[in-house]
Amino acid sequence: LIDWAIIGGESGNENGLYKYRPCNVEWMELIAAIFKTNGAAVFVKQMGTYIANELHMSDRHGTNIEEFPASLQIREFPVHTTNVSL
Repeated sequence: LIDWAIIGGESGNENGLYKYRPCNVEWMELIAAIFKTNGAAVFVKQMGTYIANELHMSDRHGTNIEEFPASLQIREFPVHTTNVSL
């Protein structure tokens, strides 16, 4: 059972050793919807460099939640219940 999904596009550079790979807003929306439908908490960490460039976001890694598409402004934490018998 998965109780928490942390979603985000890759951060990185245009050139060099640490390049980012493409990501798509629709992919992230689909992943979030699948996990939410199955009862998992969803936390969208960042859009990533690819989407940040496409959406002209102020942060190069797309970390400002206020600039996320409304459908991805999600920062949930899992609810843990412990059933312990002593």
